[in-house]
Amino acid sequence: MGVIVHKEQDKNAELSRRIAADLKIKAEQTALSADPDLVNDSDYINGSKTTSRYGWVWLILVGLAILSLILIVVI
Repeated sequence: MGVIVHKEQDKNAELSRRIAADLKIKAEQTALSADPDLVNDSDYINGSKTTSRYGWVWLILVGLAILSLILIVVI
């Protein structure tokens, strides 16, 4: 009985190794064909502007607005 279980485990281990090797090969092939830095997919960025020097002011104003809404609801 132990011999049968041991053979089954060997078969499962071999199958797992083959599946892992196949997945590794497929992953390497897709990594080679894919553009890792997505340069070709960045067309939507063309024509956009960078954040101004005072972008942080908007962030603080939004934070203060949220804080004031929370305080109004709580009090």
